[in-house]
Amino acid sequence: MSILAQRPCNNEIVRMFILALSAICVYASVWLQCPAGSSLGEFRLDVRRRPTDLPLSLRQVNQLQEGDVVEYVPELRRNEKRPGQVTLVFVPPLQGQDVALTALKPSAAGKRARWIVPFTPQLVVFVYGPSGIKTAKVEQFLSKDTDLVRQLAEYADKTAQTEAVLQALNLYNETGASEPLAAALQGFAAQYNVAARLDRNAPPERQTMDLIRSLNPALAAYDPISPRGAQRISQTASLATFVAAMFFGTNVGLAAGSTAMALNVKSLLLPNTEFRSSFAQQAPTGELALCGRRDAVQGRTRLAYLWALRLPGGDPPRVTTDGVAHLLAGVKGSIALSGPDGEVKRLDRVQEWFLTSPRGRFRLRAYFAPDKRTLEVDLQSAAVPEGKYQLGGRWDWTPFAVPGAVEIHAPPELSSARLTPDSQDRMIEHSGRQIVELEGDDFQFVEKVLLSKKGSKYDPPVPIPFSLPLGPRKGVQKSLELAIDTTHLSAGVYTLTLMQAGASKSVDIQVLAPPPKVASLPIRINQGEERQTVLLRGEGLDRIVSLEASGIRVTLGLPAAGGSERPAVIELTEPLQKGATLDLAVRAEGYARPLILSGGLRVVGPRPRITAARLSLPPDPPIALKEDELPAGVLVGAMLQVQPTEGLDRVRLACVDNSAPAETAAVGERAPGLSVQALGAGSLYVSFDPGRWPIGCQLTVSVEASDSGASKPRVLGRVVRLPLIETFTLTSEAAGPSEYVGIITGTDLEMIERTGWDGSDGLPVLGLPAPLAGEGHKQSLKIRMRWPSPAPQSPLWVWLRGDKEGRITNRRY
Repeated sequence: MSILAQRPCNNEIVRMFILALSAICVYASVWLQCPAGSSLGEFRLDVRRRPTDLPLSLRQVNQLQEGDVVEYVPELRRNEKRPGQVTLVFVPPLQGQDVALTALKPSAAGKRARWIVPFTPQLVVFVYGPSGIKTAKVEQFLSKDTDLVRQLAEYADKTAQTEAVLQALNLYNETGASEPLAAALQGFAAQYNVAARLDRNAPPERQTMDLIRSLNPALAAYDPISPRGAQRISQTASLATFVAAMFFGTNVGLAAGSTAMALNVKSLLLPNTEFRSSFAQQAPTGELALCGRRDAVQGRTRLAYLWALRLPGGDPPRVTTDGVAHLLAGVKGSIALSGPDGEVKRLDRVQEWFLTSPRGRFRLRAYFAPDKRTLEVDLQSAAVPEGKYQLGGRWDWTPFAVPGAVEIHAPPELSSARLTPDSQDRMIEHSGRQIVELEGDDFQFVEKVLLSKKGSKYDPPVPIPFSLPLGPRKGVQKSLELAIDTTHLSAGVYTLTLMQAGASKSVDIQVLAPPPKVASLPIRINQGEERQTVLLRGEGLDRIVSLEASGIRVTLGLPAAGGSERPAVIELTEPLQKGATLDLAVRAEGYARPLILSGGLRVVGPRPRITAARLSLPPDPPIALKEDELPAGVLVGAMLQVQPTEGLDRVRLACVDNSAPAETAAVGERAPGLSVQALGAGSLYVSFDPGRWPIGCQLTVSVEASDSGASKPRVLGRVVRLPLIETFTLTSEAAGPSEYVGIITGTDLEMIERTGWDGSDGLPVLGLPAPLAGEGHKQSLKIRMRWPSPAPQSPLWVWLRGDKEGRITNRRY
C-alpha cells in the first residue's frame, strides 16, 4: 500500500487490472505516510468543552480544563483490525517536588473511546500498547516522580519541534511553498541555539541542510541542492526521512539528549514493558498517523508507544498590530505583530484568524512567521471587501481581538502616475544620478521598479532604487522617490514599470536633451516699435517651443540647420519704459517648466533711422550710369542723415540677399575702399568702392548705435561694373549692307552686347573681345556700325548685357 501511495499509478502491464490499480492508488493516497519508521495506525483525538462546540484536534488545543471530553476515533483502513489498547496519561503542572501522574482507563485501539479530563494538565501522553495495557497494575506503578515529568516535558517539546519541521518539509515537497518551511526552521534553530548559523536569505532547503549538519556532522556529505527540479524534490523528501529517522536515535541528531526515550519510566505502567518514542503526522482534515519503529523485542516484553504533547495553556496572546496594517485585496500580505517575546511565540497556536468589521467576520488563510514576527495573510481565496477591520483569532473555542487596525485597499491602478514637473526637468541625458519623484496615485504597495528604453528589443530592464515617505504598506502615499542614473541614457522615451503584488503598470517618461542656450543676452528691444525682428543665436534653438515675457508677444521663425540661429518677431503688447529689463521664459520640448532667463530682455531707446541718403558719384563717367547704379572700381560717397543722433557707432554695408559678407566700419575709421566720417550731429559721410561686393548686389547701408541697435537697412543701389573704352575707330571693312566694322579697345569689353549711334538702334558685336599682346588686361573688340553716322562727331552708344536701352559713352567717331 505504501509503495502505491508514493509512486504514480501508471502501470499498464495488464489491462484488466488498470481500474483495480487506480482504485487502490486513490484509496491509498488518503492515508498518511511516515517519513521514517512505519505507521502504527491513523486516528483522531477530538476535544469538546461543551456539547455544542465544534471539535478541535488535541494538537490544536492550548488548554484542557477539568470536565473537557477527549474522544478517540480510530481511522481504520479497509479490512484493518487494530489490536491492543490506548489510553491517555495526564501530567499536571510541575509545582514543588510532588507531581502525580494520572493514567485513564485504557480502551480498545480499534473502537471509539471517550475520556473526561480529570484536571487542568500541563502534558498529555497518548499511550498505544499493541499487546494491550493491564489496567489492574496501572495505579500500582504510578509514582510522584519529578524527574519523570521533566523528561516527559522535554520529550514533548522536542517531539513538537520535529513534527513542525516534518510538516513543513512535507508541505514544501508537495507544493514548493517555502514560507512555512522557513518559519519552522527558524523556530527549530532558535530552540537549539543555532539560529545564528543560518543564512535567512538562503533557500529553505539549504537552511535545513545547514541546520541538520550543525546537529549531526554525520550528514555533512548529504547535499539536497540540485539544479534539476525533480532531483531536488526527491532529495527534499529524503531529507524528511533523515529528520524522522534521527528522532528515533539515541543521542545524536534531532533526538539529542534524553529525547530518544531514555526516560526512566520503568515504573510508569508495567514491568517488562519497552517504551518507544513516536511522533504524529497530521493530515489537513485532522487525522493523525502515529509513527514509530517496529523493531523486534525480547520475549515476554510488551511494547508501548508514547506520544507526548505539551499544552501551552494560558489566555490568548497579548499582542498588537504595529499601527495600522495595510493589505492589498486579493493578494498575499503581512501584518506586523508586536508584544513580549513570550506572547509572540504563542501566536502559532492560534487556531483561526479572521477580520471583523460592521460588515461581518471574514476568515483568513494565515500563518505566523516567527523570524519576521509577522502574520502572513493570503487574501487570494478570501473575498474581503475594502475597508477598515480589526484582526482577531480563536484561542481554543474563545475568540479574541488584536488591538490595532487593518485596512484593506483595492489594488491601485497607477494609471495617473507621472513625474512631477521639477523631476521631469531634471531627467537630462548624461547628467548623472537624479533623485526624481512620481506623483498622482497611491504607491504604498509598489514592490519593484524597472526602467527600460521604450521600443527596444535588446536593452534589458534595469532595477531602479526607490523609497516611500512612510515605508511600504504604511498607508496611502501619493509620492514615490526614485534614484535614476542618466549617465548612460540618451534623449528619448523610456518606460518605468511599477510592480506591485498581483499587477504591474507602465509609465512613460522622457529623458531630455540639454536645455536650449540663448547667447548674446540680453536681447534688446527698441522703445516705440510695435513690431521688430531679432536674430537669436545659441545652441538647440530648434527645440524652443515658445518665448514669453511680460508686455510682449514673440513669434518664432524657422531655425537654421543645427539650431544655432533662429529669427523671432517681437510685438509690444503694452508700452515699455526705456531701461526696463524683462525675464524671458523659454519653453522647450519635453520640459515641464520654462527655463527663466533673468533679465533676458532689455528695453532700449528707439533704434537709429536713416532719414535721408544722397549719393555722390564720379562726374562724366566714360559710360552713362542709370539712376540706381553704383559703379565698381571707383569711390562712391553717401551722405546719411540719421535720427536720433546719440551713440552712433558704426556703419554696415551689405547685399540685400546676403550674397557676400557684410562690411562694417566704425565712425571715424579710414580704410582703403571704405571709410566713415561724422560731419555733424546726425550726419555721416560714407566713402566706399562698390567693387568690394559682387556685380548685381543690391547694396544697403545701416547705422548701428551702441545701445539701441541697428537701423533698418536702406538701399543705396545696384553694383555694376562698366567697361573702359579707350579708343574707337571705324574701318572701311564692310560688315553688311550700309554696315562697317569698327574697333574699340579697352578693358572689360566682354560686357558689351550691342553698339550703335543712338540709344534706340544697336547692332550685335562681332564675337568676343581678343586680348592685346603685351598690353596686360587690354582687349580689342570688333563691332558693327551703320553708315553714314547721324552727324559728324557722333558719340558711341553701347548696350551692356541685360540692358534694354543703350548707354551713351564719351567716345566719338
